[in-house]
Amino acid sequence: MSESTATTELVQDLLARYRTGNESVLPSLLEVAHARIRTLAQIQLRKFPLLRSLGEQTDSMLHDAVLRLEQAMKATKPESARQFFAMASTHIRWALLDLKRRADKERIPDTQRCAEPAYPGSGPTSRVQKRDQVEMIHARVEELPDPLREVVDLLFYQGLTQKEVAGIIGVSERTVKRRWREARLALGEALKLFE
Repeated sequence: MSESTATTELVQDLLARYRTGNESVLPSLLEVAHARIRTLAQIQLRKFPLLRSLGEQTDSMLHDAVLRLEQAMKATKPESARQFFAMASTHIRWALLDLKRRADKERIPDTQRCAEPAYPGSGPTSRVQKRDQVEMIHARVEELPDPLREVVDLLFYQGLTQKEVAGIIGVSERTVKRRWREARLALGEALKLFE
């Protein structure tokens, strides 16, 4: 069993207990989301060195995102893993946007050039342009049609397999692959920033 399959089964089990009034499982559900937020934040920090200047602020922002997710889950208990992952993905996206916006406040001048390209095959890009691309990818995901956004949420933000996604949303793997391809085309080259 893969790690993501085990995570999906764990989430389904915890949600079943949570829906019956067992509030003690909420921290375990939030830990699943926190782990994924941390992983994606680390990718951003690795790919975009200028964000590293945020230091300890990153942990604080990630913690705030989990607290916001906790409040959302108390207000609206997800009835399925599908709903939980959608809610968690939204908060992950917001946390990553917060991280980028915090970097903007550092006011790194556009004249500072990055040696590495924005994405494979492109030329040098300013630090401000790279930060803008970070924001663009997360904001553009919000604008995707629901079926495409859901696949991006589950594959990219949650790190699930295509087979798991198919099972969670009740479609064939072939449909998941098609939606993933369409989403990547809609998002363009920016998605390569996170591969």
